[in-house]
Amino acid sequence: MKIAVIFELNEDWIGGSYYFRNLIAAFNFLREDEQPDIVLLSNQRESVDFMLQCGYPKLEWVELSEFERAPEQYPFDVIFPHPVANQSYRTVCWIPDFQELHLPYYFSQGEVANRRHHHRLRFKTAGLVVSSEDAKADVERFYPGECQNVEVVRFAAFDRFDPERLPEVRAQYGLPGHYVMCANQVWIHKNHIVVLRALALLKERGIDVTVCFTGSEKDYRVGGYIDLLKSRAAEWGLSENVRFLGFIPRADQLTLMYGADYVVQPSLFEGWSTVIEDAKSMGQFVVASDLAVHYEQLLENGRHFPRHDPKALADIMAEFAAEPPRKTSGADYDEARRSFARDFLKACRRFLPARDYPEVIPAAETPPHADPTIEHPGVAVEDHVEAASPADDAAVEVKEGAGPHDFSFVYYRAGEYSQVSVVRMVPRGQATLLLQRKAGAFSVEFKVHSFSNKDEFSQKYLENNDTDYRIYFNFDSQDMMGRLDGLPGEARQMLRDVAYQDPGIILIQNEGSERGALKLFMRCTELTKQLFEV
Repeated sequence: MKIAVIFELNEDWIGGSYYFRNLIAAFNFLREDEQPDIVLLSNQRESVDFMLQCGYPKLEWVELSEFERAPEQYPFDVIFPHPVANQSYRTVCWIPDFQELHLPYYFSQGEVANRRHHHRLRFKTAGLVVSSEDAKADVERFYPGECQNVEVVRFAAFDRFDPERLPEVRAQYGLPGHYVMCANQVWIHKNHIVVLRALALLKERGIDVTVCFTGSEKDYRVGGYIDLLKSRAAEWGLSENVRFLGFIPRADQLTLMYGADYVVQPSLFEGWSTVIEDAKSMGQFVVASDLAVHYEQLLENGRHFPRHDPKALADIMAEFAAEPPRKTSGADYDEARRSFARDFLKACRRFLPARDYPEVIPAAETPPHADPTIEHPGVAVEDHVEAASPADDAAVEVKEGAGPHDFSFVYYRAGEYSQVSVVRMVPRGQATLLLQRKAGAFSVEFKVHSFSNKDEFSQKYLENNDTDYRIYFNFDSQDMMGRLDGLPGEARQMLRDVAYQDPGIILIQNEGSERGALKLFMRCTELTKQLFEV
């Protein structure tokens, strides 16, 4: 089996990055004849270097942009973890959790709508894997009957550390001999505040406990959340009881976790906790909040407390301050690692039984003029219109759509150029909810053209344009670029998510041919429809 894994390193959600590296590392635990070939689809070298740390021998790298240029030329059996380049038929997706539907007050209305939209796109692929029975139940709870192919694939932890480094690492971070570890990113739903409140209650009882917090201190939803936590700690007299270490090297984090009296996992929501898997991999004890998934995940070496009850947590911490918890050896964790790999492959085989690939037309056989009337739901493509010059916009006829959600396109060719000249739409209703900052109707204009250089592109299309929002795509075969102008933050984030690129930049490449221009044209349509849920 040959599996393509789409991946870019994201330190703002490091748990997600560890998930993909752990998945590939899991294949090391299979017999050689069971191991799949893995192709990493990534545009960033640092993402590849991060993944190579797992030591898997059957790992290759293809730039994602190259794959998107001609996806059918790559005979992958499976593409994971999200749809890209119209490859849904062989895509297996992963959704980590449905937090936004359990805790909607932590998300904007636009972000909830955006996530629901992307989930539904994933439901239309070959199959969906989730990490727990709890998450699987959420699929049916929130999307009844919409996703028929769902499998639970519980992930495991793999990163190694050196226990003998404990004295050195503990001294490096100024920790005492006894301390408690909380290794969550500092996001509001991770519920660090309940730990601080429990420490304050212990302080009133004359019990001093030190808690070490590690993890990225950025929460895109709540600016300054880490400053709030630190100010509360100072206000409650806990400055000597807490250590906020931020994002530290992974080996250091695991070494500190190993040396702690126990780990506290106070989260208000999880799909399957990386922290608990890390603790299980080293036989560490965990005090976890009372989430259903925590009961599913933590079968030994653990205690639970009501997630909003600092007194209940303080009582457990007081007990363990007198005598640290006793840890049991438990089962061989390597079996969990093998199960991660085997369960994933089993799901892929169920979702994608043996099948024939669509026919691939070699470049030499590409017809000189592709049919412009490619079928696309909700899109009307007019016949070719001859123009004296590809720069002569006046020669292009623009037709009004029949309704507020219709698209009207004109495609024409002239000489060696292929151009989609004008695309306009005026969405209302749900789209205005997603864009929030703009009331009533608005217009979006696409201009797609071949250019010899970026200066020509900038001079012609970035200046003197009076549309509300503009999205431009230059598809010169040697000089790819894209630009967003004037879009509100929610829309920018949505379009970025669809394109899987850096904020504000979208790279859409084509084959340097009229056929490629038509493919780009359809991609622009798809992006627009996904962006505004028309």
